[in-house]
Amino acid sequence: MKFRRLPPLCIAAAITAGFAIIGCTPDTSGVGDPPKTYPFDPNKETTLTRFSPRDAVVRTTLFLDGSNFGTDLSRIKVYVGGKLAPVISSNGKTIAAMTPRNAAERIIDAETGEARSSIRIELLKEDGTVHVEKRYVDSVDIKITTNVGTLTGKVDPATGLSSRVDGTFEEAEFQCPWWLELTKNIKGEKVLLLHDGHEVHGVFRSLREINLETGMVSTLLTHTQVGINDGFQIAMDPARDTLFIMNENWVDQWADRYAQPNIFYTLRSENFSKSYPYQYWMRCFSAVWFSDGSFYHNVYLNALIYKGRGSYNESMGMWDSTPLFSAGTYPYNAVTYFMKHPDELYILTTGGLSNVGKVMYDKEAKTLIDNKSSLVGVEGAAGYSPGVGSLARFNGTRQGVFVKNESYVHGVPGEDMYDFYFCDQYNHCIWKVTPNGVATLFAGRGSRGLDNAVHGWIDGGVIESARFYNPCGIAYDEETGIFYIADSYNRRIRTIMVE
Repeated sequence: MKFRRLPPLCIAAAITAGFAIIGCTPDTSGVGDPPKTYPFDPNKETTLTRFSPRDAVVRTTLFLDGSNFGTDLSRIKVYVGGKLAPVISSNGKTIAAMTPRNAAERIIDAETGEARSSIRIELLKEDGTVHVEKRYVDSVDIKITTNVGTLTGKVDPATGLSSRVDGTFEEAEFQCPWWLELTKNIKGEKVLLLHDGHEVHGVFRSLREINLETGMVSTLLTHTQVGINDGFQIAMDPARDTLFIMNENWVDQWADRYAQPNIFYTLRSENFSKSYPYQYWMRCFSAVWFSDGSFYHNVYLNALIYKGRGSYNESMGMWDSTPLFSAGTYPYNAVTYFMKHPDELYILTTGGLSNVGKVMYDKEAKTLIDNKSSLVGVEGAAGYSPGVGSLARFNGTRQGVFVKNESYVHGVPGEDMYDFYFCDQYNHCIWKVTPNGVATLFAGRGSRGLDNAVHGWIDGGVIESARFYNPCGIAYDEETGIFYIADSYNRRIRTIMVE
């Protein structure tokens, strides 16, 4: 270390104190500067000799040992199972990298015959082209798990309450996340459109955008801007260019059916930030649109299903809906919700009847058929029980999504290839239902050893750890395999992903 010479007074004072002082202030130039990086040496051989651990889970660190890696991370690429793994560090002899999600590429272990994820390292030239590639002769076994996480949302830790706050995923707050639709905004960015409800219940209070690419949350519309009384569902047209907002306008009498809109709409071309009346009719909780142009909605009285715009009333200059039949076997007054099969074979109904009903669709006649049945559960019989058909019990069936099951694809031609995943609000969980009506618990009600409760905010393994609190909305991203959950009383957006 270098020292600078002291002035005479400083020296004298030091001598007086009995010290032999050489200097007072060290030269700190270079201290704290970031370490210099260097690339691999193109004139030397690069080796990849081993890695650890052999068995790993997602988002854990892999250590890759060898030589001549360099320390310039911009010129080191690591692939695990064909997926790019984030490189954390390199000292030239050891690379630390994070195991990625969905490491699907496999090689066969010569000794055991097991399929294991391959490891590949690429060292890049200055122009970004590959100088050398090394693949390990053995492979890492990545354990596949399905976990629940939290995407965004927070509450006041003292009160457990939140408000409508826009901002980053870390800053954002929600009042009561209720219903979700996955789409793209006017910029082509992948977003979740959220029906954010009242603090205590799910009636519509705002339309929020959760931007999955920018990590930002914004408010697009409020209920006063829409002119909506209450509302319990949002839905999209087949082209996913128009979002519909259902309005519980509290009109139940035929004579008053034109008094207020029961459905509003908003357009992607306007970034879903302006709303317009779509139909005037009695209060509506749910509606569904088919690619042939027809649409169907419900009302509260007798849980009736109507075909929208069935006839035109010239004297009033308004469209009338055509009544079809009740969503239930018996004419209950009930709130029901509709989810359309991706191949438009049928709709499934959830809601106040506590089951998952099934109504077939006649594509030639362009109408729903009055041959309704209960796919799983029993009308009016609430409870909690996995099971087949009428043996299953739920308590507050809400939004659901269809997910293609690859194991069905090579089955019988014309066979239904989609499982149905839905939120069970008061059982605080997510169910999976097969096309033949087998209901199994998919996520939630975990960590029972903590307090013997089934609701709360806990991330982790879908069954063993995770908890929800009144989950109501669900969306699924086919590209990433991620489920998004509107966890209403936790005031958060949760994720379920296979890792």
